[in-house]
Order: sequence, then C-alpha cells, then structure tokens
Amino acid sequence: MAILEFIDASKITDFYTTFCQYLCHKVALGKKELDRTLYLSIPSQGHSTLFQEILIQEVLQQYPVKLLMHKLSTQEI
Repeated sequence: MAILEFIDASKITDFYTTFCQYLCHKVALGKKELDRTLYLSIPSQGHSTLFQEILIQEVLQQYPVKLLMHKLSTQEI
C-alpha cells in the first residue's frame, strides 16, 4: 500500500510525489510478486478537494489505481 500524506503546502505536489512512488512500486512488485495488489491510500478528509482537480482526474483515468481511504486520527481504513 502506498500512503498519500499531505505534508507539502500543495496537495497536488503531494499527489504527484506519491503517485510517482506508487508507479515505481507497481513496477517493482510486478517483477517479483505478481500475486500482490498495490493500493494507493489517501486521507478521507482530503479526498473531496483532491479529486476535484481536472488534471488528477485525467491522470487516474489514464493510469487507474486501487484506492483506499484512511482516517489518520483513528488509523482506520
């Protein structure tokens, strides 16, 4: 699971960084562990604003990922 954390001032910058890491992990896992599924975990409180960005919507349409929502405060998925 790749976890998206909003630590920069820009949520889009965080998305770019985390999505690139996700893609690299997917390639690496694809070579060694074919039966594993990789998820991109995003904070539930950031979901609505993050996915309103047109560019992020287009990226996820071209490169679909499995998403998990998590609550940082309670550590729930």
